[in-house]
Amino acid sequence: MYINKKETVAVIGAMDVEIEEISNNLCNAKFKKLNDFHIIRGNIGKYNIILSKSGDTVIADKMVQHDFDVTAFGNPKRYMDKGIEPDKPTIYYSDKNLIKKFTKDKTLITVTAATGNIFKAKY
Repeated sequence: MYINKKETVAVIGAMDVEIEEISNNLCNAKFKKLNDFHIIRGNIGKYNIILSKSGDTVIADKMVQHDFDVTAFGNPKRYMDKGIEPDKPTIYYSDKNLIKKFTKDKTLITVTAATGNIFKAKY
């Protein structure tokens, strides 16, 4: 969930049950389809709500912050910590034993996950 200064809340759930209750309580709900995403916009009290469901389940073998910027302090873009390579983004690695355990299900794939304050959409 992300709340910005304009009191807009974006909620992305993985299952219908996670977004159903919120969707049922929206005022002025408007539905939009963007690629494979169904987006519902509306209001609950003073909050503008953006609601969507994500369908895929993946295992993150490593994670990186894609829009973190402390270049003003002499660090490379996306540098968050004392990473393994100081001139590259800090990468956080998942537990290899857990990855093996969960990827026995061949329908799950491993990915590098990027997180940040800016949504990246496929067009």
